[in-house]
Amino acid sequence: MPKPLKYILLTLLSVPVILIACLVIILSILDPNEYRQDIEELAHQHAGLTLQIKGPLNWSYWPLALEVGALEMSDQNDQPFASLDRLLLNVDTLSLLKMQPNIAALSIEGLVVDANRNAQGDANWEKLITKTVMDNAAPPPEPRDSQTTTAPNKSKALEFRIQQIDLLNTRLSYEDAGSHQTFQLNDLSLRLSEIAPGEFFPMVLKTRLGNPTNKLNSEIEIRATMRFSPDFNQLDLRSLAINGWLESPKLGSSRLPFQLVSEMSLDLAGETFTVPQLTVDLDDLTLKSSLNGQSVLSSPLVSAKLAINALKLRAWLERRNIHLRAMQNPNALGKASMETEIRYDSEEVRINKLTLNLDDSQFTGELQFDLDNQALALDLRGDQINIDHYLPPQTDDLAEQPDNSPAEEEADSGHTPLLPLDTLRTLNLDIKLQQDALIIKNTQLDTTQIALKAGDGQLSMPIKTRIFSGALDALFTLDARPDNPDWDWKLNADTLALPETFLTEVLDYELGARGTLNLSHNGHSSGNTATDLQDNLTAKARIAIEDGAITGVNLNHLACKGFALINNESIQKNDWTDVTQFQALSTSLNVRASELEIESLDIGNLGLKAEGSGKLGIDDHHIDARISIRAVGELGDQACRVHEKVQDLSIPVRCQGKLTDDPVKLCQLDSRALAKTATELAKREAQRKAEKEIDRAVDKKLEKYLGEDNALNDSIKKGTKKLFESLLK
Repeated sequence: MPKPLKYILLTLLSVPVILIACLVIILSILDPNEYRQDIEELAHQHAGLTLQIKGPLNWSYWPLALEVGALEMSDQNDQPFASLDRLLLNVDTLSLLKMQPNIAALSIEGLVVDANRNAQGDANWEKLITKTVMDNAAPPPEPRDSQTTTAPNKSKALEFRIQQIDLLNTRLSYEDAGSHQTFQLNDLSLRLSEIAPGEFFPMVLKTRLGNPTNKLNSEIEIRATMRFSPDFNQLDLRSLAINGWLESPKLGSSRLPFQLVSEMSLDLAGETFTVPQLTVDLDDLTLKSSLNGQSVLSSPLVSAKLAINALKLRAWLERRNIHLRAMQNPNALGKASMETEIRYDSEEVRINKLTLNLDDSQFTGELQFDLDNQALALDLRGDQINIDHYLPPQTDDLAEQPDNSPAEEEADSGHTPLLPLDTLRTLNLDIKLQQDALIIKNTQLDTTQIALKAGDGQLSMPIKTRIFSGALDALFTLDARPDNPDWDWKLNADTLALPETFLTEVLDYELGARGTLNLSHNGHSSGNTATDLQDNLTAKARIAIEDGAITGVNLNHLACKGFALINNESIQKNDWTDVTQFQALSTSLNVRASELEIESLDIGNLGLKAEGSGKLGIDDHHIDARISIRAVGELGDQACRVHEKVQDLSIPVRCQGKLTDDPVKLCQLDSRALAKTATELAKREAQRKAEKEIDRAVDKKLEKYLGEDNALNDSIKKGTKKLFESLLK
């Protein structure tokens, strides 16, 4: 090798040795602790951070390493914000010369961050971040000549590798004085290994979460394989697994285990993300989902599929300390599942293809929520459901019911506002519910349609259903604009085949009724308390029942007893039933405040015709009605036969007492009115007999003096009889 070339090569090879030697000399001579104050001033000047380096500063030259001891940082109010016990940075020296930094280790120990937000909503980190961003903002580019051509950037992205990053014994806390909430992450540890752009590397995070306010504790472990692009615009997560447990008195006595398994890709440049699979297990509850997002940083558009597996809902809730009372069907809430698709953008949230399964029932529908005007639209359809299965057992002992406390009694006194009017005035709803078959109180409703519309403080709810082989239509409206809202309703029933068990089972009345029912009803009230609504209540109803019966009382039997008393005879029939058959029943009702007035009552069958009126207390169900019964046919016994003496007579009956009482005792003969009727009848009978004797005596005397009957004699007889009748009166 020529000597000049040999000397050149030796010179080139000696350059790095000389540089390393210089670095060694510098690091050996300089003491980094002498620059402690300069570092603190630079941090405050350029980043607005108040630093205090309380521990020693050490560095080494082979390998190149920097060690920082205890360090503290204060917020804008000079209150502690963050601190750490030790920071160690270890870099391969030769990798710096190759412009490919290889960080052997980065370790941070004892990091503590105390974030808080005061009652006014100011956070102790906001000004720190704002000042840092403002001070480091890049200056606006200088204007260039339009003809200037920018050379393409051919610089190579910085390549680096970090063998290991450790975050040890870290504590993060957050306190919100406004919501009185406190969250803590304790014993947080993070390890990242073999980190390099474009390559997958493992990540492990462990921590304990605490929320003293809600007595919530949790332990979390996160494992994943990560990859990011050299420009940090793309991030991929593979084999993401989050395991842990939650513990809280609200979640029951046992811990709630949870697991999340997923994969995710994020592209910041393209503003997209993809979660092809996401599985969450909470005890026996399994949720599966997939998500896709577009324009997530500018105009987000997110779509997702969501499914919840078949779950033994009641048992799961019981384990979570959510205790439900007994239900009529012990298997109720035995299983539940759900599937749906969700779409979110900057304007609305949509839930499509919703399928909800509850026991033997299925519901399908769609939901839409407009983010601008807060409008909610829901269309839900169900196949069949038995509401009775979810109601308390009918054999529940009333003694087991909790006693009302004085506060509850005051709330139940009727003066507590019923509706949040301010909230109702802001509602914007369009809800449609359709149920193919529904059973409640052992009564089946078919093709039930309920709609609820709300806007500008006004609500309306039309209801249509098929019940008892007939049609039932109702309309309820509420005007919540005034402080005393107006309530109006209408109800129409067309040819309902009313079973006799309706009143006894649904309303718990002892009196029952059956027949073909037609009803027209409307009402109005105003106010926002139970007392005001009752005091301002006015309503009218017209009821007509054909080919039916009243169960619990037999008006034919009562009428027969009345006529037998008048006839002074005994009833031989002993197989009377407690049923009043009728061809037609009609009544008009008026309601004012807490009293229902029976304006008219007409009942007719082959043996009698009854008319009546009365009053019914809405609160206590106490009735006081008087009924007059006229016989228009045979009543069923010879003792109560109707002859010419009593054919125009009315038998008085009085129904007095609670409709929940024994109906046999509820309706009885009105003894006082019946005695008065008997007295009048006796007078009529005495007058009839007197008139008959007068007729006989007059006829006998006139025949003696006038002779045989002729037209003149008849007129004289009639005139003479009228004279005696007027004298008797």
